[in-house]
Parts: sequence; C-alpha cells; structure tokens
Amino acid sequence: MRNKHPGICYRCNEWCPAGDGHFERSRGGWRVQHAACAISHRLFPSLTATPAVSVNAAAPEAASPASINTPASGAGAAAGIGSEL
Repeated sequence: MRNKHPGICYRCNEWCPAGDGHFERSRGGWRVQHAACAISHRLFPSLTATPAVSVNAAAPEAASPASINTPASGAGAAAGIGSEL
C-alpha cells in the first residue's frame, strides 16, 4: 500500500514524501520505501542491499593540511609540549 505519511526510505535513506512510496510493518513500527526502490530491489536484490550506515549521515569534518602542520601555540608551545604529531 502507498505511504500516507512521509519518512526516510530504508533502502536509499532519502526523504520519501507521502504517496510516493510504500509502507510496511517492521519491528513493532512502520518503515517506508520509495516505489522505485521497491521495484529495483525486486529486479536486482543484490545491488540494492539496505546500507548499514545512513548515507545522509553528516561526515566528520576533515582536518585541513594547514591545521595539521601548524605549530602549537600557547603556553605548551614554549615548553615544547604538543609539537609532536
């Protein structure tokens, strides 16, 4: 059945608006998937495995090369503390 409420598609982890996908009961709750994700999973189940980690999860900020090579400053710098990487 089509989803009456919007949610995150459990196959692609993208937003699925109301009426744009299907819902199903899972572990005492409900989950939503896009209609296109349901069809592609039926055609190619090995290519559309549910990811273990959310694709939309915010990636941690990468340290810039400048911050890695910048010498330590402050009271610890005078004592030589923190200069080793």
